Amino acid sequence: MKDILHYILFFSLFLSCKNDPASINLVPSDQKDLSLELLPKAEFNLIDYPKSYLDEEVLEDWEDFEKLYESMNQLTELNFDDINIDLMAISSRLNVIIKKDLPGSLEAPQIRSRLKVVQMQLEKSRYFTQHYRKDSLYPSVELLYKHYNSFILRILSLKSEAKVIMLEANK
Repeated sequence: MKDILHYILFFSLFLSCKNDPASINLVPSDQKDLSLELLPKAEFNLIDYPKSYLDEEVLEDWEDFEKLYESMNQLTELNFDDINIDLMAISSRLNVIIKKDLPGSLEAPQIRSRLKVVQMQLEKSRYFTQHYRKDSLYPSVELLYKHYNSFILRILSLKSEAKVIMLEANK
């Protein structure tokens, strides 16, 4: 009886392990043939450079932030052939900003954490330039823009929060 069960088990395993290429829909992770026709048109929205805010906060000489913004703006063209170079440039500029103390009132945990989220998404995008699958790179860069825009919005909202706190303290 045990022998019959062993044969049935072996036979069922043999049938389940049939190597039918039509039933396997895996894409190798090292596949490098990114077809640009399959990707949607690159339309990344970058929030305008907060020049007026930086002028008000006497931060107009913050060159590192301006260079980072220019690099992010260049990435909107999204040339898939040179995207790794663009991402490396953004990464080096972001690392310079993170290593230094942020100027003025921007040295706050909320701002620093947003910068680290942008850095993390940037590293993911760099990974996908080297090991991407067909649809991984575009969403990754799209998320990079989303996190960068959140970083800028957080900078702008920090000032309005400070005004509200000052108004409440004066009451």
